[in-house]
Amino acid sequence: MKSEILEDSEKRGSIRYKLYEDNVLVFMGSRVDAKYRGQGIFSELLEQILNKYKGYTIYVPLSTTTILALFLRLGFEVTEEPLRYWGKPENCINVIKYN
Repeated sequence: MKSEILEDSEKRGSIRYKLYEDNVLVFMGSRVDAKYRGQGIFSELLEQILNKYKGYTIYVPLSTTTILALFLRLGFEVTEEPLRYWGKPENCINVIKYN
């Protein structure tokens, strides 16, 4: 298992994730500075991950429904059971994509 952080070039936002040996990528958290939200920074970072990790199963435990529509638009599906989890999985909406 390997933890990584993808950050945009101006350090306005980032996504933390873990890579597992069985080609599973799990989001561990993300952030975009408040003054840059709504400018597509998170979407750009997410697209970079999707392009870089073709062939991986990408799992995202969402703690809020605010961003759910974006993941569904990108082909993620809601799943009942967590694939890998941390924190409190019962508080999450679990989305997964077989990339």
